[in-house]
Amino acid sequence: MKKILTFALLLMGAAVLRAQEPVKEIHDEDSDIRGRVAAEVDWKAFKGFHVYASEELRLDENFSHVDRLHGTLGASYKINRHLKTELEYNPIVDFKTGKADQWRHRIAYGLTGNLKWSQFKFSLREKIQVTRKMDDKNPYQEPKWKAALRSRLKVSYDFHTRWEPYMSVELRHYLNSPDWTWDAAGNTVYGGYSDAYMDRVRAEAGVEYAFSKDHRLEIYVMYDRCYEKEYDSKRKKPVLKTVWFHTGNYLTLGLAYKFKL
Repeated sequence: MKKILTFALLLMGAAVLRAQEPVKEIHDEDSDIRGRVAAEVDWKAFKGFHVYASEELRLDENFSHVDRLHGTLGASYKINRHLKTELEYNPIVDFKTGKADQWRHRIAYGLTGNLKWSQFKFSLREKIQVTRKMDDKNPYQEPKWKAALRSRLKVSYDFHTRWEPYMSVELRHYLNSPDWTWDAAGNTVYGGYSDAYMDRVRAEAGVEYAFSKDHRLEIYVMYDRCYEKEYDSKRKKPVLKTVWFHTGNYLTLGLAYKFKL
């Protein structure tokens, strides 16, 4: 009986030690120079209603690696001269290991308000998007459908029949991140997908050049300041082991060709 009691106490002590193991926190920061090349076709179905499609190649690791292919199939409707709405579907394939190894599917809805003053054009766009990665997820680490809100303010200057420079700032908020709390003793609490935070600030400047009424070329430079929380937890029960706090600084050079049917 004494041996059984001793063994039970040892098991209880081991369980307490495991419960009190602190959560490991890792902070890292990286930077990169990236590139984007895209082509878009736009078809005016009838007055105010457009259908468009595009394909974009994205490079990272200082232009040395193909990051992803980002497709777009969408439709927009101009409600009046100050308001436009749009709906998009994005098939996205990532090349993390040098080949097409992960697919994502995204649906986005946006509403854009426009205002023109003299030769300046102002626009404010609010876009909500949900993205599904087609892999086997740990539900305690990320949701099946990731939701985000993107808010963009853009100013362009229409001073020439062919040239139109612009600048924009965009904020992106992650709306349904896993909500974990923990303390120094290693006690963790999982609160579902109720955490929300701003995970990217984007500044962009560029110029559009019109070869003709139907052919345009866009050249731009874009800076992203990103922040992300990544969790490592047990799969079958909500026990948090490690938290990564990622900060990224990314400079992107882009080129896009646009054609109207």
